Amino acid sequence: MINNPTKTKILDLASKGIYCSKIAKKMKVSRQYVSELLKANNIQPPTRVTKTMVLNLHIDQIRSERDSGINLKELALKYGTNPNAICQLLQPK
Repeated sequence: MINNPTKTKILDLASKGIYCSKIAKKMKVSRQYVSELLKANNIQPPTRVTKTMVLNLHIDQIRSERDSGINLKELALKYGTNPNAICQLLQPK
């Protein structure tokens, strides 16, 4: 059984934006337990921000830069990814 100070600490860490998997490891409980505790307390678990999400925020700027002649390698360096990711992002869907 998990004691109240542990539950309180888990909720505190989650409120600071720590991911469930990291909380679980730190507190030596399962990730599922952390998720269920957050859900029971109406706390939305932090969402991981992926590179794709970040790139999609800048899609118009990336397209504009590509149209102005900047190559994929330079764009990839600027946005912290690889040329293939930029290429895929620019593909029509």
